Amino acid sequence: MLELNDPVWSRLVTAYGDGEEAAQLLRRLSTDAEDAGLRQELFELLLHQDTTYSATLAAMPYLAKMAERTEDMETLVDLYISCGWMESGREQGADRLDIPSSGEFRRERQFRLSDEVISRISEGYRDALERLSRL
Repeated sequence: MLELNDPVWSRLVTAYGDGEEAAQLLRRLSTDAEDAGLRQELFELLLHQDTTYSATLAAMPYLAKMAERTEDMETLVDLYISCGWMESGREQGADRLDIPSSGEFRRERQFRLSDEVISRISEGYRDALERLSRL
């Protein structure tokens, strides 16, 4: 899992640029997950026309944490459905659970990331999916 202040976010991509904007929105949402406008702004970066990005994979642990903590049913449903939609849009390799083989890490706009960074993002993503499945 990438910490939100990790400089690697600037090397990740979203629908409209680098991952730093996604990290900033995640920081804001960590104290106000019920803000539907902020969630929508973030989701537009992470999932655009059924396409996901490297920042989508890195954001998933934070989205799962928001879903686990919220007491607002509308927020929970929004997060749960959006996270499921993101997983369904992921460019899976031959093995759905082989997150490092996901196409999001091989996009043309994507900077080359170290194996260690890809592993951290992948482990965080896989853990987040497991946590979401228990909600």
